[in-house]
Formats: sequence, C-alpha cells, structure tokens
Amino acid sequence: MKFMKPLAGLGLAAAVALPILIAGPAQADEAVAPEQLPQFALQALTGPEDTSTSTFTVPAGKYTDAAGKTRIFAAQATWVCNGKTDNPHWSKGAASVIAKTRVTCKGPTATVPIRVESLLGRTTHNSINSLQIVAESNYVQNVAADPNGLMSQTWYVPAQGSATHIARNAYFRGSHSGQAAPPLKPFNIGAAASAFIYVP
Repeated sequence: MKFMKPLAGLGLAAAVALPILIAGPAQADEAVAPEQLPQFALQALTGPEDTSTSTFTVPAGKYTDAAGKTRIFAAQATWVCNGKTDNPHWSKGAASVIAKTRVTCKGPTATVPIRVESLLGRTTHNSINSLQIVAESNYVQNVAADPNGLMSQTWYVPAQGSATHIARNAYFRGSHSGQAAPPLKPFNIGAAASAFIYVP
C-alpha cells in the first residue's frame, strides 16, 4: 500500500522511553521541527494507550491564527492542551477504517493554531509490534480555547476527502503528535495512542 511503513526495530521499550513533551514558556529550542513530528507519532503507536497534555505560555503581542484572524494578547496567556486519539472504527461515509484525534485547550478565550500528525496502523495479527502504517495525515487547524477546556477540534486519519480507503477485519491503532503552528513560537503538545483493537 502507498503509506505502508514497517515498524521493525521499534520495540515497546523504546516507545515507552519516549517522553511526553510538556512545554513551559515557549522557547524555540523546546520544539521539534515539523518533519520530526511523524517520528514521535510513530513511537507513540507502539507505546501505552494515553492522552497527551501540555501547558504553554504565549507572551503578550499580536498573532495571526490559521484562518488569518488577528488576535491581540494584552498580557501573557497560558493554556493547557490535551490530545486524545479515539479508537479506530469503520466509517460508512468514508468507506474506510478511520481514527480521530481530538484536541482541547483550556485557557483564555482565543483560537490556537495547532499542527497534528496522525497515523493509523493496521495488522492482521494480535500484536502491536506487527502494525504497519496504512494512513497518515498532517495539517493545521485552529483549536477554540475556553476557560473550561470543553470545546474540541477534530483531526482525521485518513484526512477527510482522502482517496485512501483502509479495509477492516484487522487490528488497528491510531496515534498523534502535535505542535503549535506559526506565527506562535513552537511548542509541542505531546504524542499518544489509542487502544489497540480489532475492527470487524
């Protein structure tokens, strides 16, 4: 398949050793380059089921979000963002197995541009280490923040409208890693995986 990448050599011990990247005040050297995000999502794919959490602070100033809307922060602002990849499932509308990653941000009311890399692994064996990547997506969306962190933004893998269709009747797992998108200073929102399940 077009997206198939074997996970050979990425044992569970290596994945568990991967730190969940929790940022404090944003610094350029705290973040990984966008091309490195797939590696974190790949390592999370074989790690424990989890939710990623990060706290980050943005200094006062003027920012433009992913939709081109300008936001002005008169004072320093802090958010706590959580990322969770839901269990893969069959989507009749997409005619494919899909997974969804949902990101919520708790903090001042604003929109925060986030890039999420999502992976979907598939195997015919009941073994996480035999997963092969069959779909990936990597794009930016705005997450609407609120004081209670109740609003979420959803990323899909395969992405909505994708020509990739993944057959069911196999074991699947989804994972994600994320990062702030420009013009915000880079910060990482961590990496985590869904449950490893059979999709009939």
